[in-house]
Amino acid sequence: MRKTLDKAQLDEIDDRVAEALELYYAEREPERPRVGSLPILVSLALGAVATVASVASAGVLCAMWASIAVVNLAYFLLLRRHSRRR
Repeated sequence: MRKTLDKAQLDEIDDRVAEALELYYAEREPERPRVGSLPILVSLALGAVATVASVASAGVLCAMWASIAVVNLAYFLLLRRHSRRR
């Protein structure tokens, strides 16, 4: 004899499977470092202050902002690489 499940039983099974999957994926997700983007914001703020206070030429300002961008990109790549190792 074949037994069928009613809608309430199917919903209960669905809820339990969803909870189990959430727990499974939460355990598998790596911890990310909580450093955040504070160093990036500080470097941008210092760059803005240096730009306002600067009497240098446009070429010097472009070089300064390019170096800030390179340092910030290196920081993000290092942070991403570090978070993948865990």
